[in-house]
Amino acid sequence: MTTIVMAQNADKKWAVGLGGGYYQNLSVKSANGLAGEIYFSRYLSPSFDIRLKPSFGFFLDGGGSDHANILLEARYKFYNGKILPVDTKIQPYLFAGSGYLSDNGGPAGLNFDAGLGAKCLIKPNFAIYAEAGYVNGVKTVVRGDDRHDDFVKAIVGIEIAFGPRKDADKDGVVDSKDLCPNTPKGAKVDKNGCPIDSDNDGVYDGIDLCPNEKGILANNGCPLDEKKVTWLKNVKVKSIFFETSSSDLSTESTTRLDELVKIMLDNPSYHVNAYGFADPRGDAEANRQLSARRANAAVQYLISKRVSPSKISTQALGEEHSNTANLSEEELQNSRRVDFNLYK
Repeated sequence: MTTIVMAQNADKKWAVGLGGGYYQNLSVKSANGLAGEIYFSRYLSPSFDIRLKPSFGFFLDGGGSDHANILLEARYKFYNGKILPVDTKIQPYLFAGSGYLSDNGGPAGLNFDAGLGAKCLIKPNFAIYAEAGYVNGVKTVVRGDDRHDDFVKAIVGIEIAFGPRKDADKDGVVDSKDLCPNTPKGAKVDKNGCPIDSDNDGVYDGIDLCPNEKGILANNGCPLDEKKVTWLKNVKVKSIFFETSSSDLSTESTTRLDELVKIMLDNPSYHVNAYGFADPRGDAEANRQLSARRANAAVQYLISKRVSPSKISTQALGEEHSNTANLSEEELQNSRRVDFNLYK
């Protein structure tokens, strides 16, 4: 099973970013420098994160600190499952926010920023990112000149996601992606967290000791071991009968099966074994397969009426009276049937 995990998502809601790059003062072309930032991000929804981002600017000519800014931003993600897949490797986004900026160690005030960026996933909880943005400044005085410093900047950095991955049933698929959140312990699951049942016997792979052979829960997914069960000989269930070469259920058959359904639902500890038969005319292997289809038709009806598959086992016994010649029509009819025995 392969599980795709994004750097920050509903399972890892927190992330920290660290980046650096270049900024340019739009008011004074010579006033450029190096920019650094750190941010703390929180996942809100598939489309939005929120970030708290302190950032700093340092004059490129070695003149020391230029500005300091702390911003609260919203990040709109294009990889929200509507525009781009949530598990895309390249994850573009827009960001914008407001904050408080101090310029040239003096004047300070409210400001805002906006820009665009993209993350590239490297590992399940690690990404590199690149951003370009505009930073609105504040009024300042430099060498007696009044001006309003605005900036553009380009940043590259890393983002690390963290936080517990919730997996209530411990099947390896996190709760936010688990379509079957109550998987029994030990069962193998698919990418959606749903149990796998290779032989469709109601006992899940990983728990099923015979995963490629239909069995019963009472025997750990293996075929019924008749020596290890208690047969309920005092509880009689009527057989059902079939037309020649057919496995279709008649109205009379479904009526009898409804009686069996009531017994099973009223007695949760009961199990039933369905024995399929065919009359001796025709090829023996074809008749065995026909007897299996008849037993399975009965089983599917029981399941459709809420009887658990784990409570049902089948045996395809094929031809009955194969060594007897000149059978009557009644004997042939009686050979085309499914019998039921209850046990616990």
